[in-house]
Amino acid sequence: MLPPDDELPDHLTVVLEFAATTDQELGTALLVNHHAGLALLAEALHGQGTVYARGVDAVLATLPAPTPAVLRAAERIAATGPPQESVGMAGPLLPFPTTEQTGVRR
Repeated sequence: MLPPDDELPDHLTVVLEFAATTDQELGTALLVNHHAGLALLAEALHGQGTVYARGVDAVLATLPAPTPAVLRAAERIAATGPPQESVGMAGPLLPFPTTEQTGVRR
């Protein structure tokens, strides 16, 4: 299924689909590399009392137990916030062009 033209896909679902259908080893490695962020996401979702926490819990249950380094990284992200990303966030790239403008379907 393709994402709507006016929004980007959810990155976690894209990685999960990639791991399930394309390259399980690389997909799992991506999830393990972002274990700290996933743990923090799960904690935040639980704090909000949303049922979506269960989905992230299920993903975390498939990964190895977090290492002390992962736990420290999660604490660091919680204290300082995620790294700032500016790629594609300024200039003529936003808003995203529509299919009608580009002729290309994402």
